[in-house]
Amino acid sequence: MLQFPIQSYKRNVVYTPDGEAFSYYKVLENTVGINEQEAENTLVHNLQRLAWQLAPFGEIDYKIVPVPVDIDKRMDRLQKQYEGKYAEIGKYYAERAKEILREEAKNVVEYKFFVGVKLKRQELDENILGTFVSSVKSMNRYIQKISGFKEPEVDDLTARMFEESEDDAFKVLNQYLTVQRVKESELRYMIRHQFVRGQEQIEAGGSVYSLTEGILDPGKAGYIHIKQLDHESWCAFLPVSDFPVDLTYKEWAYFFQSYHFPVEVNMRTIYKGKKEDENKTNMIKKRFRDQDAQLIEANEDDDSLINLGRVLLHELENDIRNQGKPLLRTHINFVVYGKTKEEVRKRAKMLKLGFKDQQIELVQPLADQLLLFHQSLPAAKIVAEDWEQVLTPESFGESLFSLTRKIGNTVGFYLGKNISHEGESIGNSQSLVFYHPFLAQLGLEGSHYSSPHVTISGPTGMGKSYLLKDILLNAIFFGAQILATDPKNELEKKFKQALTPELERSIPFFKELIESFNYITFSPHKKDAGKLDPLTFLDGEEAYDTAVAVLEYLSELQPSERNIKTEIYQAVREVVQQEEKPG
Repeated sequence: MLQFPIQSYKRNVVYTPDGEAFSYYKVLENTVGINEQEAENTLVHNLQRLAWQLAPFGEIDYKIVPVPVDIDKRMDRLQKQYEGKYAEIGKYYAERAKEILREEAKNVVEYKFFVGVKLKRQELDENILGTFVSSVKSMNRYIQKISGFKEPEVDDLTARMFEESEDDAFKVLNQYLTVQRVKESELRYMIRHQFVRGQEQIEAGGSVYSLTEGILDPGKAGYIHIKQLDHESWCAFLPVSDFPVDLTYKEWAYFFQSYHFPVEVNMRTIYKGKKEDENKTNMIKKRFRDQDAQLIEANEDDDSLINLGRVLLHELENDIRNQGKPLLRTHINFVVYGKTKEEVRKRAKMLKLGFKDQQIELVQPLADQLLLFHQSLPAAKIVAEDWEQVLTPESFGESLFSLTRKIGNTVGFYLGKNISHEGESIGNSQSLVFYHPFLAQLGLEGSHYSSPHVTISGPTGMGKSYLLKDILLNAIFFGAQILATDPKNELEKKFKQALTPELERSIPFFKELIESFNYITFSPHKKDAGKLDPLTFLDGEEAYDTAVAVLEYLSELQPSERNIKTEIYQAVREVVQQEEKPG
């Protein structure tokens, strides 16, 4: 009989029916640019160290949750940023982009990373009266639970028992990753997501009961049919059944993000202490001895892979004995889901093939789907024991947990799609790129920079000029004043070529936008003479002051050369008063 693992929750802590607690944290995504191998190595190292430091907590719950991108919400937020004379034109184009992306990006997700830590209970010093009151409250909660009267709440005493351990977990995680305590709304999303996989996210109240509504039907072997009142979907759990000896560069928590369908990951890691780790290595060593005896009896040579395993086992024994290196007893399952069973079958097949290329074996158990579903819930116990994999901190680091393909900004205009590997098509890419050119200077929490400078680089003919035009056109909708220098002398020509009669009829805003720009061309020809002269494009005192300042700067006058300054003032004044302007 499976018992639902969540009795109640408060802030970022989930409390179980048997008095245990897990605290959950959101991990801020890591991004690594092209050829930034050093940054990737740093992430691997941090994950290795984290796996060591979390050992005292005993049990860790890692989750990668695909969250659908809300196109309407993003574009509505974007329009609120528009201001100035071109704001209405910007809103028109934002609405058009919204209509197109609703269809093109209906399956697009962003991957969010969470870590749950099993907390240590701290026994508090209470007086007799406090102990009595606590006992009465506990009895009251138990009666409420068995009577179904209402969902039990978390009292202050219970919460205080785990406060110190929760704070320790938060500090340890932040030494190696950037994490935040999850909000209750995020915790509710994590719970509700389990019961609406492959469906529209249904808003639910805060009670555990409302979050877990739904019918789970494991009647079809290898699948779970999820039914809601007006929606239904299918999902399949694919646990890891075999890892290669060497997991270097396997990126098994990252590479699948390029697939055109969402993939969820649940990874539970259990630590059992140095003594049991030594027993585990002794058991593996015995298997090697038995295998050696069989090879001698059959008069066969050792396999190179077996020899490598024997060397690695010897090193691991020494590390456990001398350094206290922990073993991570890990249960990893990947989840694919969709509207129909056939859709899920195809996605499961593709995922298994992708991992097979990495020498990682995924299986689709026929009878354990419901157990694996239960095991994926926050704070759940391990109930599907058959799929345990023993990892080291080094092999866990190679997962690249928290690395994301996401580039660009959360708020901004749509720029395109991210293609990160050979063979990926634009149509299948699930990585949308949004960009806000001024986000860095808004002082928002989480911003890394305060002054936006952007370099656009790449091979010849690969779209740098097109990208620049796209950014400049969208930047003016934010009220920006743009000065673009165009050494290729193509901006004006390209923009005006686009003003075809058909385009003018279908998109009148575009004509208004392009014709409002000022184009200034510099050349040695007489028709372009004087275009840098302030007297030709400024009026009144502004023209006079600017011209004087330019001439003084070019002359490199010293403060003592007042007579020359006076002559400059008089000469400029005479020119300003002339009826015929220079150039």
